[in-house]
Amino acid sequence: MLNFPNIPEVECEFLGLILDNPPSINEVADRVPENAFQNELTRAVWREMLTLARGGTRVSIGILRERVKLDLQKFGIPDLTSFLGTCLDRAAGDVSLSDLADLMAEQALLDGLATAVRQAQERINKGQETGESVAASLRTNLDALLNSSRATDTISFADAARRFAENVNRSFQKGKPIGTDWGLRPLDNIAGMITPGDLIILGGPSGHGKSALAHQICMHIASREPVLQIQAEMSQEAIAAREILARTGVDHSVIESGGMQQAEIEAICGAALDFDGLPYELCYTGDMRLSRIRTRIESFRHRMGGKCGLVVVDTIKHVDPEDKNARSPVDKVIASAKGLAKISAETGVPILALAQVKEQYFERQTADFYLNDLYGGGDLRELADIILLIHQPFRKQANIPVRGAQDAAKLASMKEEWDGVAEAKCVKRRRGKLGNCKLKFDGPRTRFSDPDDDNQEGLGL
Repeated sequence: MLNFPNIPEVECEFLGLILDNPPSINEVADRVPENAFQNELTRAVWREMLTLARGGTRVSIGILRERVKLDLQKFGIPDLTSFLGTCLDRAAGDVSLSDLADLMAEQALLDGLATAVRQAQERINKGQETGESVAASLRTNLDALLNSSRATDTISFADAARRFAENVNRSFQKGKPIGTDWGLRPLDNIAGMITPGDLIILGGPSGHGKSALAHQICMHIASREPVLQIQAEMSQEAIAAREILARTGVDHSVIESGGMQQAEIEAICGAALDFDGLPYELCYTGDMRLSRIRTRIESFRHRMGGKCGLVVVDTIKHVDPEDKNARSPVDKVIASAKGLAKISAETGVPILALAQVKEQYFERQTADFYLNDLYGGGDLRELADIILLIHQPFRKQANIPVRGAQDAAKLASMKEEWDGVAEAKCVKRRRGKLGNCKLKFDGPRTRFSDPDDDNQEGLGL
């Protein structure tokens, strides 16, 4: 790796992170001013990167090599390719692109303030102007600095109201609702529509179907808009296998035992072909850092022409919030939820994050399920737009002690009411009333359906 002693390391790392994932420049393009770059070369590279991005051209080392016109010898650099390659090599640090952008923008603001104050002091020392004149000039300079550093997500209330009205009018003209339905009428009734920028928490015990429900929602939305699933538990093939076997009705045990029939093979191969062209991508990774999740979303949306109907993160406990102060499991979940909420709000992409339950759910000697059973439950209420809880009450039968005929009668009643049925509860909803509902669960096919609709085959079919 080459060394360039006269060029700030942070600027090299910043450029390298963008070269590593070019679509990520859209995240920071309006947050980092040119004067944040102390070196003429990095400033020139950043200027050309912005020009390319705003013109719709993908940033690359090859294109930058042709566009940056500087005498590289004075920087001690043999050629631009080796310099940009070194920047790329240095992009493996622990600091995210977003954090670097904030650091550079903040430093640029501080440098600008220091310069303005120094210039005002020099004018006072010369004694050629009145104090009022110097103060007025200083205020003008300070206002210009603060306005130039104002975040692009800060707009007037009037602009926000106008944007909302335009969105509603656009929806009316097209005859389409704002947002996307869940694909199951009971969920639509208790949780409303999924809208751009929502952070949705779907919590439930392991084995009760939350991952299966999340996948069904993905399949439903992918029929209209691109969907991305990021997770560290199931391989891509395992997720696809679950969907194919659900569609064909082939039992996985037949595959494991080698007892497949020709008709079953043909059904599986035919079902696999049905997904050609489906805009649904699966990311199986052990790198669940918040910064990587964001760049994956930006990259996916870039590939899909700016569209993304939903991102699923399975599960939030695997997310690395990149916050050194978050040490306990609860703290990490809360910090991760804050980060995901920020990503969904700033990108306009709805994010569905799966959440696990604490042991207190299993220890409770009833079939009740509460928000506080989730890690970070109370804090999640403040961060999320929608929180759904899903579980199968009858699956808790083994955890509920039987101490006589009365308890046995209660369990029998529970079996009659909940066997093969899941309970979904909406415990947080920014837009509308809360509620709960029942969903029919087909275990062999890992499908949920509306128990009041016998003709409904479930999502994605």
